[in-house]
Amino acid sequence: MVISPRQEAMLRHIARYALTLRPVLDSLFYQGLSNGCESDLSQLRANKLITAVENAVADPVDPHSRYSFYQLTKAGAKSIGASEYRGKALGGQAVARYLAFLWFCCIKRPRRHRIGVAQLTQIFGEEILAESGDKKRELLLPGFHCLDKTETSYRVLHLYAPKTSVGDTATEIRKRLREARRLAVIDQAISDGQYAIAVLAETTQQRDSLRAHLGKSFADDPVSIVVAVSPGPWKRNRA
Repeated sequence: MVISPRQEAMLRHIARYALTLRPVLDSLFYQGLSNGCESDLSQLRANKLITAVENAVADPVDPHSRYSFYQLTKAGAKSIGASEYRGKALGGQAVARYLAFLWFCCIKRPRRHRIGVAQLTQIFGEEILAESGDKKRELLLPGFHCLDKTETSYRVLHLYAPKTSVGDTATEIRKRLREARRLAVIDQAISDGQYAIAVLAETTQQRDSLRAHLGKSFADDPVSIVVAVSPGPWKRNRA
């Protein structure tokens, strides 16, 4: 089976974010051309490298607009050397969480890029790795991370999409920070503003409540906490 370089890049994108939508693919790979991804998606589906859950995602701005989301199949994951885990069906909460991460990284400006073990190790060094039972290197910094980069600076964001109360969200952030700070290099990165928390809210009301509560709860902590609504509109011309 032969796939084009762009189709391979699309598969790697889906592996990175667990799922994707047409407007995201159009934005990343087709200069924003509406339905530019149609032909490549059709070929990838025909080759059983991806699967679709039809009309499962409503646009937050226009509920009448619905999108299918696309995942890798086990064959698709294998074709790019990704874990077969990427080919497993996602539950409802996981879908909502990954959609929030996808929009925040790939649609919201400025764009960000999910990073994994290799890139986190390049940034923070091997202190964040430990030997596991099967002799593979295991990441001691769990969670979904993305690189937030400008021309002159960068920081790594730990993404969190809470489904709990404002108070419970603060408790969970403390727990995650406590675990991260066990690594001296991450403790220093937090103080230096190079490792931060991004909390993704479902609504502007939730965002505002979180900003107020977290601002007070972490007033004496050097950690930077970003609170944003995600997902927003999937098509940029609606933003």
